[in-house]
Amino acid sequence: MARVAQKLKDNGIQVTIAVLIGDIAEEITHFAKEEKADLIVMASRGKRGLRRWDVGNAAEKVFRSTDIPILMVKPPAGFKETKPVRKGKAL
Repeated sequence: MARVAQKLKDNGIQVTIAVLIGDIAEEITHFAKEEKADLIVMASRGKRGLRRWDVGNAAEKVFRSTDIPILMVKPPAGFKETKPVRKGKAL
């Protein structure tokens, strides 16, 4: 992500990267409004056929809760989503 952000910055595009904690859709929407974002970029699930329009629950919630334009991008072939690693014990 940092490499892509740097390339965009090198081309004069302002980029903000943030790590948000909480409900995905609510946090993205709130952050975008607070930052007065011009565009929200989200990754699709990369499905094929009719399922390609299934953008996922979080993306749909963001789409329905903001008037900021959203750009959906397809992950590259072979992309594997990473899950956060939690350390410690649940109480």
